[in-house]
Amino acid sequence: MLLKLGIEIDWFDSRWPGTKTSQILSSVGFQSKTWILDALLGTDARGVSRTPLARAIAVANPLSVPKLSGDFPEGLGCDTGAALEPTFRADITCTMVAEKVGFPNPSAHLFTGRGAVAGAGVPLNSETLRTDKA
Repeated sequence: MLLKLGIEIDWFDSRWPGTKTSQILSSVGFQSKTWILDALLGTDARGVSRTPLARAIAVANPLSVPKLSGDFPEGLGCDTGAALEPTFRADITCTMVAEKVGFPNPSAHLFTGRGAVAGAGVPLNSETLRTDKA
């Protein structure tokens, strides 16, 4: 989706040593049009995120750049809305087909941010990703 919208992407490489992960992710906070996209694992992931993904989440969460989660934030139970440590804190979660069962859990909103639903294979309206909406 992002490539179709003409958005440049830099990839996280799980083979990077911890210092490189911290250095690269921390530097994105100084760029003007940067987003962090959480699309690390899928719905089959279970349990607590382990290094190197846990390290990437820990470095990304406090950064002052918009964060987008693809389908649901890493570390958040999509069926329960319960957050494990660490859990990615998204400003927007773009979930596929329908809102996940766990999203109505009051604590889930701390990690999902604003929600948008995109149908699989349906063109995405870039207006849904605007961060200046209330």
